Amino acid sequence: MFRTIALMMMAAASVPSARSDWKIHGRWYTDTRPGLWYAYTESGSGSFGLTCDETCSYYVHVHGPCSANRKYDLVVTSELGSITSRATCYPDDDWRYLVFDDNGLETLIGGATIAIRVPNENGPARGAAFLLDGADEAIAAIASQWTPPRKTPMASPPTHSSSAHRLFTEPPPMVVRVPDLPSRSGSPR
Repeated sequence: MFRTIALMMMAAASVPSARSDWKIHGRWYTDTRPGLWYAYTESGSGSFGLTCDETCSYYVHVHGPCSANRKYDLVVTSELGSITSRATCYPDDDWRYLVFDDNGLETLIGGATIAIRVPNENGPARGAAFLLDGADEAIAAIASQWTPPRKTPMASPPTHSSSAHRLFTEPPPMVVRVPDLPSRSGSPR
């Protein structure tokens, strides 16, 4: 069975001796392993970042329960604007990984902070804020190394708006999978 890529990213971040290519970019970190690329930041709220294997997905990792595979609407804001984006939840003990279903929030990366309003099943929504110092550099670092899997040619390529953080020549379907890892409680690392 498979779980979200964010689980692998957190496990990699917590085991320094297992890191293959770990680097610091301002307040952001990158790590690469065969077939896996991570760019993320941490705060007292949890962690936020971009992880790539077959596709690339933004995620937020915060404390609190959620229903497995349930879709939640998250409000994401930065100095550059605000959007509402859907995310799929993958619970891990009393933490939850919310993997964004699209990369629309890439237009918000470029300011100083990003804030994410996360619904709470047992009470009011909570806010999680993350510093973006180093995000452009970290995301560019993994984008330069990530190679999307080969696909069969399409009859006509899809159209999409350009963005400084667009990592794809064509947006692939969101595929989030990683082998099960031991559950962790406590630290978002």
